[in-house]
Amino acid sequence: MNFFTVFHRILFFIILTGFSQSAPVGGNRKSLGMDDSTDLTEFIEKYKFEDYKIVLGDIMESISATASSLSFKNAIVDNQRLWNPKKAIPVAVQQSFPKEMKDEIETALNDIQNHTCLRFKNAEKDDNRTGVLVFIDGPGCSSFVGYQGGFQQIVMNSSACRCAGTAVHETMHALGFAHEQVRSDRDDYVEILTDNIIKEYIGNFEKLSPDQNRLLTAYDYDSIMHYPGDAFSKSSGLKTIQPKKKGVKLLNSCVKGKLSKLDIVKINKLYNCTSYLDGTKNPGKDVKPFVIRRT
Repeated sequence: MNFFTVFHRILFFIILTGFSQSAPVGGNRKSLGMDDSTDLTEFIEKYKFEDYKIVLGDIMESISATASSLSFKNAIVDNQRLWNPKKAIPVAVQQSFPKEMKDEIETALNDIQNHTCLRFKNAEKDDNRTGVLVFIDGPGCSSFVGYQGGFQQIVMNSSACRCAGTAVHETMHALGFAHEQVRSDRDDYVEILTDNIIKEYIGNFEKLSPDQNRLLTAYDYDSIMHYPGDAFSKSSGLKTIQPKKKGVKLLNSCVKGKLSKLDIVKINKLYNCTSYLDGTKNPGKDVKPFVIRRT
């Protein structure tokens, strides 16, 4: 049994046994019990982010969401779910993460800002009034899709998720992107081998309808958002996704490690980074590296 399969079986067990808690998603300082004197870093270290469940493998949703009302399905077609590209996105990282994990998160965020008009910064005390991406240690690797407001968690297990590719993948969810293999046109490019998928995870491969996604580029086998070929397989080496194009290998996000060329185009299109699309600006030039504040 491969690591991907074992890991997600563990994650599914966590979901079944009630891994959901009680505070509001995207809560502000007042609703989270903070006042103006509260230290943001200390608060994030102690606070347990709550009121979410995991759906479709690594996507967070409010525990009140039903199968017919999952908000993530509309995130990539709803401009209200996009971050403001004219302002740096505030980021907070639990200081209890090991140095290696912080390094991988830094690498991931710099990969994004070096190729797009999006920028990241260390969160300040009042940033949660608009929105803060908070990387926390917890079970599995997961993220909400699109902007939520307030404190918006990205869970990165310090053991299972310790690679830049996974950090890029989960951050892409937070920016508003769903998995590549659920695109409405995916049947032209891959075959989903349902008989080889663990029964509990078949729903993870549900295809979006045309009105639930924006097809910003051609189908991208190399996307950091594409499942590997054996995702959620019943046994090691058993394929669950068969590419229709010969010679294609579907790798996991840790092996890919970074955005694909088309991932870069998708972000720049979704966030209207016109100067990066028309070549007016040279990606990465004069971009100040994002460095996690460390105490």
